[in-house]
Amino acid sequence: LFVFSDMRSREHEGEELLRLAREKLAPDLGEKPHPVWGRLLLPWYDIHLQSKGRPESDEEFRAQAEAGLKFAEALGDDEWTAYSLVMLGHFAEAGEAIKMYERALSLLPRMDDSFWVRIRVGFCYRALGRHQEAIKAFQQSYQRGREIGEDEKMGYGLFNLGESEMYLGDRESARTHFQEANTHLRRVGTLWGIILATVNLSLLALLKGEFQQARSLIEEAQKMAADADRSIRIKRSTLTILGYLALMEQDYQVAEYFFEEILSAYGDLPEASMGLGFVACEREDHTTASQYLADALQSSTPYQVPAMAILCLPAAALINRDEGAAERAVELLALAFDHPQGLKELLVKWPLIVSLRTELEATLAPNLFNAAWQRSQALDLTQTVTKLAGQYHVGDQSVQFLARREPFLPPTDEQKLVEPLSQREMEVLRLLKTELSGPEIARELMVSLNTVRFHTKNIYAKLQVNNRRSAVNRAIELGL
Repeated sequence: LFVFSDMRSREHEGEELLRLAREKLAPDLGEKPHPVWGRLLLPWYDIHLQSKGRPESDEEFRAQAEAGLKFAEALGDDEWTAYSLVMLGHFAEAGEAIKMYERALSLLPRMDDSFWVRIRVGFCYRALGRHQEAIKAFQQSYQRGREIGEDEKMGYGLFNLGESEMYLGDRESARTHFQEANTHLRRVGTLWGIILATVNLSLLALLKGEFQQARSLIEEAQKMAADADRSIRIKRSTLTILGYLALMEQDYQVAEYFFEEILSAYGDLPEASMGLGFVACEREDHTTASQYLADALQSSTPYQVPAMAILCLPAAALINRDEGAAERAVELLALAFDHPQGLKELLVKWPLIVSLRTELEATLAPNLFNAAWQRSQALDLTQTVTKLAGQYHVGDQSVQFLARREPFLPPTDEQKLVEPLSQREMEVLRLLKTELSGPEIARELMVSLNTVRFHTKNIYAKLQVNNRRSAVNRAIELGL
């Protein structure tokens, strides 16, 4: 238990010790179990989640929790009963789990200082979409951590509070709480919490249009996760942020690669679908963009998270522009810009969206543009997104559209030059001809070094070479 309480990055060791302890205390058939046996199940399961992730089958844990509850109630052991109820809450529907957690706290008000139970209650309210009640539970968990003076508990309480605020669109308060959580967690070296807080701070920086800060933070999180052998557990968030940063840099091939990676690893996800929708919009393929938008809108996420709902609007505006509905495009774009929880700070720095607004202003007479912009004030975000879902939903041909596509893979060295180099690859190629280093090329193009490396790899593959000088010579031979 000491290893568990002071685990830092020793989760596998702690999980093994707890497993051995439970085996030593496990009752034989017909015997009364040792009371400690019942209280070891919950920390064993929690540390199993942290060290190995959720097990493929929960049946072993569920069966032991049910057996423990039966023994505990027969013995009249309130403490054991409380632990068993919390354990069973893992496997119950959110509403039923809340009842179990509240009963556990009524039996044992200071159970584990009540902190982790309140955290679980908050998760359940969040799953039910009852975010204000989730915030109250997380505030209670933070307050309990503060009362007992434990930085780790204060840090996790603040982190979860920030996540709920981010769901509701209160990004400034969320940022403050993530920063405070990071401070508390760094004091005690709770690495996983530090990684999660850093990832969310990166996401908030992206939404605020602070692209260099977003990249710096996500790269910091990547390094910490790699050092702790946890990269796979933040892969979705990492690829999402890097994908949208690539969109901001107009590196559409890189963005496409990241979003396709998300889909191949996790299936259909709205943030990846939307990202690929923007790639299709840049290519002026509004048919494909419409299908991506429809796929994004099949998820409940756009209706629950204001930022995700607002992100759908400029994509729909781009599609409407391509379909000749310029005034409708202005209305959607204006709602994205002016909504109280909107993404204006991001949109004013997004080249594709800036170009769209400029084009619409040039296309429409000023009175028509201004009237359309004003009409957006009467639009309701949820109703607008719901209407878009109906507009772009075309049945089974759209749903799961992404899952049927061939995954995008960077070209290999064996591939022929079957397509011309992209505009950005040509820019990189011209700079490869100079004596500039990779970091200098990145600064010249105002992109990341990883982006330059990605383009360079593609250039080498398309030209069937393996170094810089050969790439330049081959390009000259081909008249590029």
